[in-house]
Amino acid sequence: MWVRTLRTWSGVVFAAYVIAHLMNHSIGIFSLEAMERARPYFQAPFTNPVLFPLLYLSLFVHMALALTAVYRKRTLRMPVWQAVQLILGLLIWPLIALHIAGTRLVDLISDIEPNYPAVINSIFASGWLVVVKYVVLIFVVWFHLVVGVHFWLRIKPWYPRVMPWLFGSAVLLPVLATAGFLRAGMELKAMAAVNPGLIARILEPVQTSHLPIVRIVYDAESVMMTAGLSLVVMVFLARLARGLWRNKGGSYRITYYNSRQKFRAPVGQTVLETLQEFGVDHPAVCGGRGRCTTCRVRVNSDTEALHEPNDTEARALTRINADPSVRLACQLTPSSDIELTPVLPPNTSAADARRPGGVSGHERLVACLFIDLRGSTSLGEQKLPYDVVFILNQFFAEMSEALRLTNGHYAQFAGDGLMALYGLKSDIRDAARRAIEGGVEMHRRIEKLNEILDGELKEPLRIGVGLHAGEAIVGAMGPPAAPIISAIGDNINIAARLEAKTKEFGVPLILSKALAGYAEIDLDGYPLETMPVRGRNEELDAYLISDPESLQALLDKTAAPPARKQAATAT
Repeated sequence: MWVRTLRTWSGVVFAAYVIAHLMNHSIGIFSLEAMERARPYFQAPFTNPVLFPLLYLSLFVHMALALTAVYRKRTLRMPVWQAVQLILGLLIWPLIALHIAGTRLVDLISDIEPNYPAVINSIFASGWLVVVKYVVLIFVVWFHLVVGVHFWLRIKPWYPRVMPWLFGSAVLLPVLATAGFLRAGMELKAMAAVNPGLIARILEPVQTSHLPIVRIVYDAESVMMTAGLSLVVMVFLARLARGLWRNKGGSYRITYYNSRQKFRAPVGQTVLETLQEFGVDHPAVCGGRGRCTTCRVRVNSDTEALHEPNDTEARALTRINADPSVRLACQLTPSSDIELTPVLPPNTSAADARRPGGVSGHERLVACLFIDLRGSTSLGEQKLPYDVVFILNQFFAEMSEALRLTNGHYAQFAGDGLMALYGLKSDIRDAARRAIEGGVEMHRRIEKLNEILDGELKEPLRIGVGLHAGEAIVGAMGPPAAPIISAIGDNINIAARLEAKTKEFGVPLILSKALAGYAEIDLDGYPLETMPVRGRNEELDAYLISDPESLQALLDKTAAPPARKQAATAT
């Protein structure tokens, strides 16, 4: 945990300096003089006795932690964005070494102040290759920073709202900084052409110094380049040596996705690293750093043999209220064979990182709603295909809006009907009441849609709604590439059967007595039928509702008092 925090905040400190530095460069668009006048203001926070050492300590700590992370990785297979960030990070040191030696080192060992005229002159006097090198440095540092910030913040719920503004700034700032840098160099060259003594005055502090400044700068660059290259080589040699010895600790086998894939890996290697090594497309939005929970898996084998979650994993799993069988693939290092099922699909987005972990294939009390559009076959006989598609799109748009307004979860689509779940994030009482509200709202919306389509249809659109509540298996289901959160079980089948019964009894809505009990509403005034349900030996008690709108009054009458609502919200 502390390593992740240290990496993050060392990066934040250096990012603050880079942003201020590039903003200062951008002022060069106006003039070299304006650029130099603004320098003290942009550099002031980083030149005081406290922040100056903190800045360079952050730089070296960030680089050291990056090399440590490279060493600790069991495989160099990684997402493209992570590889790009790593490569850009490794390029920074050889590009920035001369700049550090020519500015900060000179400032430390002499009385020479590395101002913009002196630095710009030394860069442009060294030839166009050095100029290009500094332009490349700007973009390499900046895009390394941008990639890191984006994948740090994208799991935050507020990030999508501010991303367009940040994206514009991310594109604009390096372009303006490069333009200001080049504009200042051309201005200095033009000024030197009309004022031959200008360059001599700029170089006077260097020429009169008792130290061989130029030689010290280039020697320091050579030392820094050699040290940086040596560290990188040592890291990769250490990885190679570890690879030669890694199997001495034994190995474990992963059985992945219901025995369809099996992999063997050395003990000490995380599940995510193993999956990446074998080219398995497994989600990991944060790059396997434990910041999100998209890489989580369900352990189908014995969980007692696994080590307890570390602080990083425990914090993440607690945040999504995951059950004990769910673990993070990026943190789990098995020591014996293990069977796993991914919880989220490979195309998982950052928003899915906040999806409750409890909804991942376990029993849960839910309310289920099935709806079917009556007479859709005859609709196809009366209308052109385009018209039928238009009407069905209107129908599903209205039904989806009804689900949204009542906190329902769209679970399945079947021809001219759909299935919805209530209670994925609430208790069963609220789920049952919301499901009834959903059925009522659907009938309201179908009536409004009939008004809109009046004259287009021979008969108004009619729907049948079946409602039931009880325990079901809820989780990610469907094709591996595009699973959805849905539910299966006897109680789900009952809801579907009740929807079919609406046609038999000639009513628009049927809800089970069990759901009415969960909702805590009294339906004594409504017809109660004890009916056989296909696929069940036992009969079921259900209420026949000819006027769904009347249910809303019962819900309003038995609504929870404000204190109870506040308590539920706080919970």
